[in-house]
Amino acid sequence: MCFIVKSINDKELIELLMSGVASKNDLALAYLYKKNYRMVASYIQRNSGTAHDAEDVFQDSMIVLYNQVKRGSFRVESSLGTYLYGIAKNIWYKRLRKAGRETELTIEHESIVSEESHLKVLEQTDKSNLIAALLEELGEKCKEVLLLYYFEKLRLRDIADRMNWGSEQVAKNNKARCMKKMRELVGNHPNLKVDLR
Repeated sequence: MCFIVKSINDKELIELLMSGVASKNDLALAYLYKKNYRMVASYIQRNSGTAHDAEDVFQDSMIVLYNQVKRGSFRVESSLGTYLYGIAKNIWYKRLRKAGRETELTIEHESIVSEESHLKVLEQTDKSNLIAALLEELGEKCKEVLLLYYFEKLRLRDIADRMNWGSEQVAKNNKARCMKKMRELVGNHPNLKVDLR
């Protein structure tokens, strides 16, 4: 796998994936893997999956994303990372349901819908798209902390372990700093009504 130095935005990633050039496709896929695998793997493993399950689901999710980009059915209204994460969650839910283990899935305050419905919701909901864009603006560390805390419902001590921080207090301080940055970003969008506690 190649060493990726610079950041690649979603528009550039889509161009690389649609180029038809194997080396460009590989670069885009490697970048998506580097930026998103850890979060997807964390979700799968927290919901009755193994490391092998996580690899398998992520691979399938990348294939779905790649095919949709190639067909032109992906619109750049949500981030590729958010889109990929949603695809992975849907694939894993379907596998758990098929295996008769869906009651073990630990998702709170959200409903899982078919992949097509999920994508329509992402594309049609300006609020979701804006929040996803704001999360991207925060940077990788803050994005991961907030996703782990608010969406994955991890406790601060678990976040400290996941992020290799020395203590729960460090996680608490970082979460507070990231929320402050998020509030500032949301403040720049007066029409966006979000409860940021």
